[in-house]
Amino acid sequence: MKSSEDLLLCGLRDAYEQGDLNREQFWKTMRDQHRRLAAYPPLLEKSEVAAIRVTDAGLTVELDSGLKFFWNPENLREPVSVAVNHGTYEPFEGRLLARCAERASLAVDAGANIGWHAIRMAANMTCGRVVAYEPVGETAAMLHANIVLNGLADRITVVCGGLADRAGSGELFLPSDTGHVGASLRNLHPDEAASRVVVRLSTLDEAFPADASESLDLLKCDVEGAELSVLQGGRAVIERHRPVLFLELLRKWSSAFGYHPNEVIEWTRTFGYECWAAGTERLRRCEVIDDSTPETNFLFALPERDAAMLAEVC
Repeated sequence: MKSSEDLLLCGLRDAYEQGDLNREQFWKTMRDQHRRLAAYPPLLEKSEVAAIRVTDAGLTVELDSGLKFFWNPENLREPVSVAVNHGTYEPFEGRLLARCAERASLAVDAGANIGWHAIRMAANMTCGRVVAYEPVGETAAMLHANIVLNGLADRITVVCGGLADRAGSGELFLPSDTGHVGASLRNLHPDEAASRVVVRLSTLDEAFPADASESLDLLKCDVEGAELSVLQGGRAVIERHRPVLFLELLRKWSSAFGYHPNEVIEWTRTFGYECWAAGTERLRRCEVIDDSTPETNFLFALPERDAAMLAEVC
Protein backbone atom coordinates (compact mmCIF):
# COMPACT_ATOMS: atom_id res chain seq x y z
CA MET A 1 0.00 0.00 0.00
CA LYS A 2 1.42 3.41 -1.01
CA SER A 3 1.66 6.29 1.45
CA SER A 4 -0.85 9.13 1.25
CA GLU A 5 1.87 11.44 -0.04
CA ASP A 6 2.79 8.98 -2.76
CA LEU A 7 -0.85 8.65 -3.72
CA LEU A 8 -1.22 12.41 -4.05
CA LEU A 9 1.85 12.58 -6.22
CA CYS A 10 0.63 9.78 -8.44
CA GLY A 11 -2.84 11.22 -8.72
CA LEU A 12 -5.74 10.18 -6.52
CA ARG A 13 -7.99 9.26 -9.38
CA ASP A 14 -5.32 7.02 -10.90
CA ALA A 15 -4.72 5.46 -7.49
CA TYR A 16 -8.43 4.62 -7.16
CA GLU A 17 -8.64 3.20 -10.67
CA GLN A 18 -5.54 1.11 -10.05
CA GLY A 19 -6.99 -0.29 -6.82
CA ASP A 20 -4.66 1.48 -4.39
CA LEU A 21 -7.68 3.21 -2.81
CA ASN A 22 -11.16 1.84 -2.34
CA ARG A 23 -14.08 4.09 -3.25
CA GLU A 24 -14.73 5.33 0.28
CA GLN A 25 -11.07 6.17 0.81
CA PHE A 26 -10.94 7.91 -2.55
CA TRP A 27 -14.02 10.06 -1.88
CA LYS A 28 -12.90 11.07 1.61
CA THR A 29 -9.37 11.88 0.48
CA MET A 30 -10.73 13.93 -2.43
CA ARG A 31 -13.08 15.72 -0.06
CA ASP A 32 -10.12 16.74 2.09
CA GLN A 33 -8.41 18.15 -1.00
CA HIS A 34 -11.53 20.03 -2.12
CA ARG A 35 -11.94 21.60 1.31
CA ARG A 36 -8.76 23.55 0.67
CA LEU A 37 -10.47 25.30 -2.25
CA ALA A 38 -13.26 26.48 0.04
CA ALA A 39 -10.74 28.42 2.13
CA TYR A 40 -9.89 30.81 -0.73
CA PRO A 41 -13.01 33.03 -1.03
CA PRO A 42 -12.36 34.79 2.30
CA LEU A 43 -8.75 35.35 1.22
CA LEU A 44 -9.96 37.23 -1.85
CA GLU A 45 -12.13 39.66 0.11
CA LYS A 46 -10.70 43.19 -0.08
CA SER A 47 -8.21 41.95 -2.66
CA GLU A 48 -7.49 42.97 -6.23
CA VAL A 49 -7.64 39.26 -7.04
CA ALA A 50 -11.20 38.58 -8.18
CA ALA A 51 -10.90 34.89 -9.02
CA ILE A 52 -8.55 31.92 -9.02
CA ARG A 53 -9.35 29.40 -11.71
CA VAL A 54 -8.26 25.78 -12.07
CA THR A 55 -7.93 24.75 -15.71
CA ASP A 56 -6.27 21.94 -17.60
CA ALA A 57 -3.54 24.47 -18.51
CA GLY A 58 -2.85 25.26 -14.84
CA LEU A 59 -3.91 27.89 -12.34
CA THR A 60 -4.90 31.36 -13.50
CA VAL A 61 -5.66 34.47 -11.48
CA GLU A 62 -8.07 37.17 -12.64
CA LEU A 63 -7.81 40.68 -11.22
CA ASP A 64 -10.61 43.16 -10.60
CA SER A 65 -9.39 44.97 -13.70
CA GLY A 66 -10.13 41.89 -15.82
CA LEU A 67 -6.46 41.16 -16.49
CA LYS A 68 -5.41 37.53 -16.14
CA PHE A 69 -2.17 35.79 -15.25
CA PHE A 70 -0.98 32.21 -14.97
CA TRP A 71 0.02 31.39 -11.42
CA ASN A 72 2.68 28.99 -10.20
CA PRO A 73 2.50 29.00 -6.36
CA GLU A 74 6.03 27.60 -6.23
CA ASN A 75 7.29 31.05 -7.25
CA LEU A 76 6.94 32.67 -3.84
CA ARG A 77 8.02 36.19 -4.77
CA GLU A 78 6.55 36.68 -8.21
CA PRO A 79 3.80 39.34 -8.51
CA VAL A 80 0.92 36.86 -8.78
CA SER A 81 1.86 35.05 -5.57
CA VAL A 82 2.30 38.37 -3.75
CA ALA A 83 -1.11 39.58 -4.98
CA VAL A 84 -2.82 36.37 -3.79
CA ASN A 85 -1.02 36.37 -0.44
CA HIS A 86 -1.29 40.07 0.38
CA GLY A 87 -4.27 41.15 -1.68
CA THR A 88 -2.31 43.37 -4.06
CA TYR A 89 1.03 43.91 -5.74
CA GLU A 90 2.51 47.39 -6.21
CA PRO A 91 -0.93 48.98 -6.63
CA PHE A 92 0.20 52.61 -6.79
CA GLU A 93 3.10 51.82 -9.10
CA GLY A 94 0.74 49.91 -11.37
CA ARG A 95 -1.73 52.79 -11.56
CA LEU A 96 1.10 55.24 -12.17
CA LEU A 97 2.55 53.21 -15.04
CA ALA A 98 -0.92 52.74 -16.52
CA ARG A 99 -1.46 56.51 -16.38
CA CYS A 100 1.90 57.17 -18.06
CA ALA A 101 1.10 54.59 -20.75
CA GLU A 102 -2.22 56.18 -21.72
CA ARG A 103 -0.57 58.78 -23.91
CA ALA A 104 2.41 56.66 -25.02
CA SER A 105 2.85 55.37 -28.55
CA LEU A 106 5.86 53.23 -27.61
CA ALA A 107 6.86 51.92 -24.18
CA VAL A 108 9.76 49.68 -23.22
CA ASP A 109 9.64 47.36 -20.21
CA ALA A 110 13.19 46.33 -19.31
CA GLY A 111 13.00 43.36 -16.97
CA ALA A 112 9.40 42.54 -17.79
CA ASN A 113 9.39 39.27 -15.85
CA ILE A 114 5.94 37.63 -16.26
CA GLY A 115 4.37 40.83 -17.61
CA TRP A 116 2.56 42.21 -14.57
CA HIS A 117 3.29 45.83 -15.53
CA ALA A 118 3.79 45.39 -19.29
CA ILE A 119 0.31 43.94 -19.69
CA ARG A 120 -1.28 46.70 -17.63
CA MET A 121 0.57 49.34 -19.66
CA ALA A 122 -0.53 47.82 -22.96
CA ALA A 123 -4.12 47.49 -21.80
CA ASN A 124 -4.20 51.23 -21.05
CA MET A 125 -2.68 52.36 -24.32
CA THR A 126 -5.03 53.88 -26.86
CA CYS A 127 -3.04 52.90 -29.92
CA GLY A 128 0.50 52.23 -28.73
CA ARG A 129 2.66 49.18 -28.14
CA VAL A 130 5.07 47.78 -25.56
CA VAL A 131 8.41 46.12 -26.20
CA ALA A 132 9.04 43.80 -23.24
CA TYR A 133 12.59 42.61 -22.55
CA GLU A 134 12.97 39.46 -20.46
CA PRO A 135 16.31 37.61 -20.69
CA VAL A 136 15.39 34.35 -18.88
CA GLY A 137 13.90 31.97 -21.43
CA GLU A 138 11.47 30.21 -19.10
CA THR A 139 10.22 33.52 -17.72
CA ALA A 140 9.91 34.98 -21.22
CA ALA A 141 7.74 31.99 -22.17
CA MET A 142 5.42 32.71 -19.21
CA LEU A 143 5.38 36.38 -20.19
CA HIS A 144 4.25 35.43 -23.68
CA ALA A 145 1.61 33.07 -22.31
CA ASN A 146 0.19 35.85 -20.13
CA ILE A 147 0.14 38.22 -23.09
CA VAL A 148 -1.83 35.70 -25.15
CA LEU A 149 -4.14 35.01 -22.19
CA ASN A 150 -5.07 38.70 -22.18
CA GLY A 151 -5.44 39.01 -25.95
CA LEU A 152 -2.63 41.55 -26.20
CA ALA A 153 -0.26 39.84 -28.63
CA ASP A 154 -0.80 42.67 -31.12
CA ARG A 155 0.30 45.29 -28.57
CA ILE A 156 3.27 43.65 -26.83
CA THR A 157 6.46 42.38 -28.46
CA VAL A 158 8.56 40.04 -26.34
CA VAL A 159 12.33 40.16 -26.69
CA CYS A 160 14.06 37.24 -24.99
CA GLY A 161 17.11 39.22 -24.00
CA GLY A 162 18.29 41.96 -21.71
CA LEU A 163 19.33 45.60 -22.04
CA ALA A 164 22.73 46.92 -21.00
CA ASP A 165 25.31 49.56 -21.87
CA ARG A 166 26.69 47.47 -24.71
CA ALA A 167 25.56 44.60 -26.89
CA GLY A 168 26.87 41.08 -26.43
CA SER A 169 26.20 38.40 -23.87
CA GLY A 170 26.07 38.26 -20.11
CA GLU A 171 25.75 35.71 -17.33
CA LEU A 172 22.66 35.92 -15.16
CA PHE A 173 22.49 34.53 -11.64
CA LEU A 174 19.17 32.84 -10.78
CA PRO A 175 18.82 32.47 -6.99
CA SER A 176 17.15 29.23 -5.93
CA ASP A 177 14.80 30.63 -3.29
CA THR A 178 14.12 34.15 -4.54
CA GLY A 179 13.53 32.73 -8.01
CA HIS A 180 13.31 34.42 -11.38
CA VAL A 181 12.30 37.80 -9.91
CA GLY A 182 15.84 38.02 -8.50
CA ALA A 183 17.68 37.25 -11.73
CA SER A 184 20.64 39.61 -12.05
CA LEU A 185 23.99 40.08 -13.77
CA ARG A 186 25.46 40.07 -10.26
CA ASN A 187 25.08 37.45 -7.53
CA LEU A 188 22.79 39.54 -5.31
CA HIS A 189 21.74 36.60 -3.11
CA PRO A 190 25.00 34.91 -2.08
CA ASP A 191 23.29 32.98 0.74
CA GLU A 192 21.21 31.08 -1.83
CA ALA A 193 22.35 28.50 -4.32
CA ALA A 194 22.25 30.04 -7.78
CA SER A 195 22.16 28.64 -11.27
CA ARG A 196 23.77 30.59 -14.09
CA VAL A 197 22.49 31.21 -17.58
CA VAL A 198 24.11 33.06 -20.47
CA VAL A 199 21.75 35.62 -22.01
CA ARG A 200 21.77 37.95 -24.97
CA LEU A 201 22.23 41.66 -24.27
CA SER A 202 21.51 44.66 -26.47
CA THR A 203 21.17 48.41 -26.01
CA LEU A 204 18.27 50.80 -26.34
CA ASP A 205 20.25 52.83 -28.87
CA GLU A 206 20.78 49.70 -30.97
CA ALA A 207 17.09 48.74 -30.76
CA PHE A 208 15.78 52.22 -31.56
CA PRO A 209 18.22 53.99 -33.89
CA ALA A 210 17.90 57.61 -34.96
CA ASP A 211 16.03 56.71 -38.15
CA ALA A 212 13.35 54.72 -36.28
CA SER A 213 9.86 56.02 -37.00
CA GLU A 214 8.55 55.64 -33.44
CA SER A 215 9.23 57.88 -30.47
CA LEU A 216 10.01 56.20 -27.16
CA ASP A 217 7.59 57.72 -24.64
CA LEU A 218 7.96 55.50 -21.57
CA LEU A 219 10.77 53.36 -20.17
CA LYS A 220 10.09 51.13 -17.17
CA CYS A 221 13.28 49.50 -15.91
CA ASP A 222 13.59 46.90 -13.14
CA VAL A 223 16.76 44.93 -13.77
CA GLU A 224 18.06 44.16 -10.27
CA GLY A 225 20.80 46.75 -10.03
CA ALA A 226 21.75 47.25 -13.69
CA GLU A 227 19.45 50.26 -14.22
CA LEU A 228 22.26 52.77 -14.81
CA SER A 229 23.77 50.46 -17.41
CA VAL A 230 20.45 50.34 -19.29
CA LEU A 231 20.23 54.14 -19.27
CA GLN A 232 23.80 54.51 -20.50
CA GLY A 233 23.07 52.12 -23.36
CA GLY A 234 20.14 54.35 -24.32
CA ARG A 235 21.76 57.77 -24.03
CA ALA A 236 20.99 58.78 -27.62
CA VAL A 237 17.38 57.56 -27.47
CA ILE A 238 16.78 59.29 -24.13
CA GLU A 239 18.36 62.54 -25.32
CA ARG A 240 16.31 62.41 -28.52
CA HIS A 241 12.88 61.46 -27.10
CA ARG A 242 13.02 62.28 -23.37
CA PRO A 243 10.73 59.38 -22.36
CA VAL A 244 9.19 59.24 -18.92
CA LEU A 245 11.43 56.94 -16.86
CA PHE A 246 10.19 54.60 -14.15
CA LEU A 247 13.11 52.93 -12.40
CA GLU A 248 13.62 50.60 -9.49
CA LEU A 249 16.66 51.85 -7.54
CA LEU A 250 17.89 49.91 -4.52
CA ARG A 251 21.13 51.01 -2.90
CA LYS A 252 22.14 47.44 -2.03
CA TRP A 253 21.63 46.27 -5.61
CA SER A 254 23.28 49.25 -7.32
CA SER A 255 26.32 48.95 -5.05
CA ALA A 256 26.95 45.51 -6.51
CA PHE A 257 27.30 47.28 -9.88
CA GLY A 258 29.62 49.97 -8.49
CA TYR A 259 27.34 53.00 -8.34
CA HIS A 260 24.86 54.78 -6.07
CA PRO A 261 21.27 55.64 -7.10
CA ASN A 262 22.14 59.33 -6.74
CA GLU A 263 24.32 58.91 -9.82
CA VAL A 264 21.13 58.09 -11.72
CA ILE A 265 19.52 61.30 -10.46
CA GLU A 266 22.56 63.28 -11.61
CA TRP A 267 22.75 61.47 -14.94
CA THR A 268 19.10 62.14 -15.77
CA ARG A 269 19.30 65.75 -14.59
CA THR A 270 21.57 66.55 -17.54
CA PHE A 271 18.59 65.81 -19.79
CA GLY A 272 16.21 68.01 -17.81
CA TYR A 273 14.62 65.29 -15.67
CA GLU A 274 13.51 65.69 -12.09
CA CYS A 275 12.99 62.76 -9.75
CA TRP A 276 9.88 61.74 -7.81
CA ALA A 277 9.78 58.87 -5.32
CA ALA A 278 6.79 56.53 -5.65
CA GLY A 279 5.37 55.95 -2.18
CA THR A 280 2.33 53.93 -1.22
CA GLU A 281 -0.26 56.38 -2.57
CA ARG A 282 1.55 59.40 -3.97
CA LEU A 283 4.67 60.83 -5.55
CA ARG A 284 7.02 63.15 -3.74
CA ARG A 285 9.90 65.19 -5.07
CA CYS A 286 13.21 63.49 -4.39
CA GLU A 287 16.50 65.37 -4.64
CA VAL A 288 18.68 62.64 -3.15
CA ILE A 289 18.36 59.00 -2.16
CA ASP A 290 19.91 58.13 1.18
CA ASP A 291 19.50 55.73 4.09
CA SER A 292 16.29 57.48 5.16
CA THR A 293 14.62 57.00 1.75
CA PRO A 294 11.95 54.28 2.10
CA GLU A 295 10.89 54.17 -1.55
CA THR A 296 12.51 51.86 -4.07
CA ASN A 297 10.67 52.97 -7.24
CA PHE A 298 11.23 56.38 -8.81
CA LEU A 299 9.64 58.39 -11.62
CA PHE A 300 11.77 60.71 -13.73
CA ALA A 301 9.86 63.28 -15.77
CA LEU A 302 10.15 66.74 -17.34
CA PRO A 303 8.24 69.11 -15.03
CA GLU A 304 6.88 71.42 -17.73
CA ARG A 305 5.95 68.78 -20.30
CA ASP A 306 4.53 66.30 -17.78
CA ALA A 307 2.87 68.83 -15.46
CA ALA A 308 -0.68 67.57 -16.03
CA MET A 309 0.21 63.94 -15.37
CA LEU A 310 2.26 64.84 -12.30
CA ALA A 311 -0.58 66.94 -10.91
CA GLU A 312 -2.84 63.90 -11.03
CA VAL A 313 -0.52 61.54 -9.21
CA CYS A 314 1.35 63.74 -6.72
